[in-house]
Parts: sequence; structure tokens; C-alpha cells
Amino acid sequence: MIGRPRPLVCGAPPLAATLADRLNARLVSPEQLARLRPRASQPVVLLDPPDPGALVAALAARLDGARRPRRLILIHRDPRAPTLPALAADGPLRVETLDLATTGARALFARWPLHLGCDVAAGQRPHLLLVGRATPATALLRQALLGAHYGERRLRITLLDPDPAAAAAWFRATQPQGETIAELRCATPEAPALDADTPVSLALICDPSRAAAHAARLRQQLAAASGAAPALIAVATAPWPAGARADWDGQTQPFSLIADACTAETLFAGRADQLARTIHEHYRDSVAAQGRDPDGEPGGQPWPRLAESFRGANRHQADHMLAKLAVVDCRAVPEERVAGFAFTAAEVERLARIEHRRWAADRRLDGWTQAAVRDNARKHHPQLVDYDALSEPMKDLDRFAVRGVPTLLARAGLGIQRLLIVALIEPASSETPPPPRRLVNDALGRLHARYPDRALVLATGLGSTLTRALTAQAIEHPATGLWLLHQRPLSAQLDACPDPATRTTLLDLVARAERRLPLGPRGLAGWIAKRAEIAWHPAPPETAARPVKRLWLAPGGRRLVWDFEY
Repeated sequence: MIGRPRPLVCGAPPLAATLADRLNARLVSPEQLARLRPRASQPVVLLDPPDPGALVAALAARLDGARRPRRLILIHRDPRAPTLPALAADGPLRVETLDLATTGARALFARWPLHLGCDVAAGQRPHLLLVGRATPATALLRQALLGAHYGERRLRITLLDPDPAAAAAWFRATQPQGETIAELRCATPEAPALDADTPVSLALICDPSRAAAHAARLRQQLAAASGAAPALIAVATAPWPAGARADWDGQTQPFSLIADACTAETLFAGRADQLARTIHEHYRDSVAAQGRDPDGEPGGQPWPRLAESFRGANRHQADHMLAKLAVVDCRAVPEERVAGFAFTAAEVERLARIEHRRWAADRRLDGWTQAAVRDNARKHHPQLVDYDALSEPMKDLDRFAVRGVPTLLARAGLGIQRLLIVALIEPASSETPPPPRRLVNDALGRLHARYPDRALVLATGLGSTLTRALTAQAIEHPATGLWLLHQRPLSAQLDACPDPATRTTLLDLVARAERRLPLGPRGLAGWIAKRAEIAWHPAPPETAARPVKRLWLAPGGRRLVWDFEY
């Protein structure tokens, strides 16, 4: 049996060679590509070639008369797509264009969302810190402005630059109306003016030549300002050298536009657009159900023929769904794990407000302004007002969009589960041994059985042998997640590790954390009382007060005690 032919990659070295290696593709020169006739199942990827128009024209000529379509993906680094020759709609060559910076920004925030480092369900707001203005800083800021809508409190953006005034001018030039969406602060890297009231939830470094120095300084500054240890992502176009986990500081991670964003799943399987395409197909079905032909509307065209502006709108809506779920302590899971789900009336209203803010941000960043009468040519829209100023029929549109989230996710094979937050209480001694594995498995099994419709999350500071061992065992279960509660800087925790094995264990767990919440030395007890539904104690609690349900290990370590069974 003959396998599928390897994809073809053509572009300027060395990035094209790196991409070909990542995709297990064949690297060809422009001269070779102009002479080739790709097979029907052999996609062609052009990575910012010197003359894409000529290459596309040459390929189209060589494929003239082919019966089956050929797929060509053009990746461009300039935000503006290159000019290409007009191709026959029924011709064999199907050209897709892909903006490298925007694709990278979407991939980065899918992996490290802005709610990673803050508790948005408890009212905290995200704070994005950006160092440097190299590619793809502009796309990263735009993606943050589109997606960081979690409530009434606006996103804070801090730009660190040797010339803060120039950084502010750059932001206003590249993100028109951005300051109607986010609160902007600019400072120098030496004096970042950070505070404990709004800890940084994610830091991005777009200065590859000095990324290590920026990261080292930021770790110290963030620890001193708030004790926070958010992820520090060093962003570059080219791949970063690989490193061992033992060398990792628990915060700094590299992200490459080529190696991490341009994957086979993204380019060939369309995984990044799976939910966006589902949203679009749902829209087409809704139009057809109203007796209209979706093919007769610009925004209703099938996805392969859909204009990029409409594709972008669907992507923005899809990208924001996980943010909506975070606001109401929910998670998207495989559909087979969920029997059914519906938001409460209060949740619908809360999320409708957020959905309106997201839609308004999308419009404003596209140059629209508020006016009494809609004018598409001038980009005027009467609904660019606060949610409370909308009419009830207009509010119902946002409510309808929110109520449709479970349906849209279901069409993509996903369901929604509410979280069950279980706080792991640190023992009096940091070396208290963990209970036997069978007791831990029994406890987890009983929790999953008692709450079959909930997604279990362990919230812990990982400050002891016991909590690290319990967490490591618990997250072996695919339905169990981890929230890391920072009472002190992560660097201090790593320095306190007695040996390299303990340090590596801690780093492994940090890498698995879904959230990294800065609470400070006195904030843990209040957070647990407010947010945790169950507290897991290492021994019987000394107090009889029951702010939350509890379980603990009985004296002798042979059984677990549950004080909330009935």
C-alpha cells in the first residue's frame, strides 16, 4: 500500500527548512516548485516566498486540466496578505492565506489564556505585561483586546519600553480605540511600576535577543511587587533551543511562531478553526431555517469561500468561549462525559453583558464608532453603547448567543461541566507523609461518584511533600485539574526544595497547572472559605467551624473521614 505523499514546503531559509522538518515535509526551492505538479493529496505550503504571485501562477498553469483540487497554504509574515493572481473559481488550485503573527497569537493565548494567572470568577481582572515590540507584538495585543472580557473590570496592559512615550504612541497607532477597551500603562523595564492590587497574570517578551535578561529581571520584580509568579512567555519567529525540565525556572517558557503555531494539526487538519467553523455552519443552518439561502449572503458563504473578515469574526467568537466558561467556573470536556448542561438565568445575564463587551471590542478594533444610525460604509453602529443602554430586543441577541454556547460546543464534540474546587490544606509539618495510594484513590473515586456532573479541581500551594504527592496522584485521572495557589514567589519555593528530585517534581506539577493564582501570605484562608467547596485536611481540623465541606485522614492513617456525608 502506497502512503500519502509528503507535503511540500517552499520559502526562504532557514525558517522554511525548520517548518519542513516540523511537518515532515519535503523542502523545495521556488524553481523546483514551478516545475512540479503536486498530487491531489499533497498540500503545498509557501512560507513568505519572495514572489508568491509568480509561484501561484506557475502552479495554476501546471495544474491546468487536473480533475481533483490541490491545496496551497500561503503563510505570510507581513500583516497584509500578498497580491495573488485571480484564479478560476472552478479551477483545481485552492489557495488559503494565513497570517503568521495572528495565527501565532491565537495559538499562544489558547495555550496560556489571560485567566491563567487570575481568578476571574472571583472578580479579579487580567493584567497583561508586554516587553518589546518585535513580531508578533501587535498581533498579541490585538488578540488580548479581543479576548480579555471577563466582566465589568477592564483588562490592564502594561508596556515596558526604554521610551514609554514611544510605546504609548505605538499602541495607539496599532490598536485604534484600544484604550476604550483596556487600561494602558507604560513604564521602563528598570522601573515597571507594578503593584499588588492587580498582579500580572501573563507576561510576554517580544525581544528575542534579550529575552533571558528580561525574564530574569521580571521574575524578581514580580515577586517583589506582589509575590506573583505568572508565566513569562518568550516569543520569537524562529524555534528556541530545547532545554531540560531541571533547568527550567517554572515561569519562563519559549514560544515559536514556526515550531509551536504552524503545526500539522493547524495547517492541514484545521484544528485551530474547528470551533469557528462549527459556529459558522450553525449560522448557515439558522439562515436556512429562516427560509433564506445562506449562499446568497456574503457572511453565509461556505467556509472555503468565506471572506477573511467573516472568518475572523467566527474565530474571535470561538476563542472567547473558554473565557466565558472561566467566568462561571465551568470547563469544556469531551461530550461523552456530560449528560446535559444549561446556564442559570443569572449566568446568562452575566455572560450576555460580557458577550456584548466582546462584540463591541471586535467592532471598535475594526474601526467602527457609535452613531444613531447604522452606516456600513462609514462604520457607524448604534449598538456600540454599554449593555444597560441597549433595548431589550438587543439584549436578547446577546442572551441568545450565550444560551447557544452549549449547543455550539456539542456540535464540536464538547460538553460543559461545572467545577468542583477541592482545596488541599497544607499540613503543620512540611514533611508529613502522604496517605497510602489506595486511600487517595478511594477518596478521588468517591468524589467523582458523588459529583458525577462536576469537573474536579485540586487547589493547592504545593508547599509540602504531602500536597505534592496527593496532587501528583490525583491528576493522573484525566478528569482532575490543578490550580496552583501562590502564597510566596515560585522562585522561593524552588530554592527551598531539599534536592534536585523534589525540584523536578515541583516543576512537573507547575507545568500541569491550569491556573496560577497569586494570593499572598495572608490571602489563602479567605480564598478557600470563599471559593472552595471541599477542604481536604491532612488531619482532623482543630476548629469545629465548617465554612466548607471537609475530609481528612483519621488518626493511624488507615481511613478517610468525610464530615459531609448523609
